[in-house]
Amino acid sequence: MEQLRRLPTVPMPGGDRFEAAIAFACAWVLYVGLYLTRKNVSAVKMLLMQPRADGGANLTMQQLAAVDSAWLLLYTLGQVPAGMLVDAYGARTVLLLGSAGAAAAACAMSAPQDRYGSRELHGAALAALFAVNGLAQSAGWPACAKLVTEWFPESKGTAMGLWSTSYQVGGVAASALAGYVSVRWGWESSFSTPGVILLAVTLAAAAVLPAEPAAQLPLAVRSPWGEGEPSGPSLQVETEWPLKTEDAPAEDKDTLRPLPPLPPTAHGAVAAKQPSVLRSPLLWASAASYFFLKLIRYSLLFWLPLYLRQSFGMPDDTAAYVSTLFEIGGFFGVVVLGRLSDAAGGHHMLACSFSVFALAGIFVAHPLFKANQAPLFIFLAGLCLYGPDSLLVGVVGTSLGGKDEAATACSIINSVGSLGAMTQSFITPMVAQSSKGWSSLFVVFAAMAMFSASILFAFACKHAHLKLD
Repeated sequence: MEQLRRLPTVPMPGGDRFEAAIAFACAWVLYVGLYLTRKNVSAVKMLLMQPRADGGANLTMQQLAAVDSAWLLLYTLGQVPAGMLVDAYGARTVLLLGSAGAAAAACAMSAPQDRYGSRELHGAALAALFAVNGLAQSAGWPACAKLVTEWFPESKGTAMGLWSTSYQVGGVAASALAGYVSVRWGWESSFSTPGVILLAVTLAAAAVLPAEPAAQLPLAVRSPWGEGEPSGPSLQVETEWPLKTEDAPAEDKDTLRPLPPLPPTAHGAVAAKQPSVLRSPLLWASAASYFFLKLIRYSLLFWLPLYLRQSFGMPDDTAAYVSTLFEIGGFFGVVVLGRLSDAAGGHHMLACSFSVFALAGIFVAHPLFKANQAPLFIFLAGLCLYGPDSLLVGVVGTSLGGKDEAATACSIINSVGSLGAMTQSFITPMVAQSSKGWSSLFVVFAAMAMFSASILFAFACKHAHLKLD
């Protein structure tokens, strides 16, 4: 066997650092681009509601809620199929196709109202095109989560925390960009400009983005044994594929065995069997908790500018800029919580529960924040919310799914969360327009955050012996 030990090696997942850095950078920039075409609608809601004589589109609040709901519906329905496609065909291909589709839909949304002839048709067209955008974007999270966690297997929490700054930066950039271009060139530019930027980023990424490490290995050495296979930084293989036992020394032939057949997913076909991760109680606990977290996040994401405009009389562009403090707080939240959860030995669910308990406390304290302290309130909410949001649907999901079902597990958690995001489209306008206004909405959020944190804490304590590395 000495001859075989001297043969070249093939890097296993988490291998080449340069390619890992390229994959991380591409996934980060692409997700920023996806957010440019996702959050732009919330940043120009007030402008879209203004009369056409004032440069608006004269749409109603109910029409804009329908636009949000259409995006969330298709985003939700696309999650699980997208995750399975990522596991079957690779994260790179699915991510690039989804980004291109989202860019095309965003550009189509810039068509002026005159092309549709009426406000009703225009609102319906925006809802339909935003729904297409949502379907295309459903591939973004599972693909990026799989790329990042497979390239950085030894520090998933830290890597996902750093990568998750993409949707904080993307949210800030989306609001700032949409607010800037819409005031100067009309609301149409808030759709066309992000669409063109995302298309350019997608084309650039197509030229340099590597696939996840396992997808780069020759078929003869991809893992068919699951968790029981030998571990290590590399696998010793021959330079000629596949390995031929007749070429080995006579005394070594008995130690070599042919590789077992590869599972269907390794050949590019979706596995026919039901994903085993569905039987995990931790998966459904994470999904239930994430339902409420994503409901809260998308409500704030879509309605903060309008809340600031109606509650404090801020101009449209100022409200758009101040609302970005939500993502700025989240930027620090994901980095800190990701690092702390790794330092805690992989107890990611427990770390998430403490952060969500803090979020509930912030919502309870909402009446104590005066008008000039609204930016601080928004920052603190983002600080406590985005960390668990990122870890639950990233590190926890990929860890529960393992090598074969990582993207599927992430997409299941994300799809349940997206049901919460869809629900907010009805809850937010209904509660915000009640007699007590926006203040009553934060009372509802406090109760939801407390329940979400309790689920995480209970399951984290029950399964304290498990570390989701």
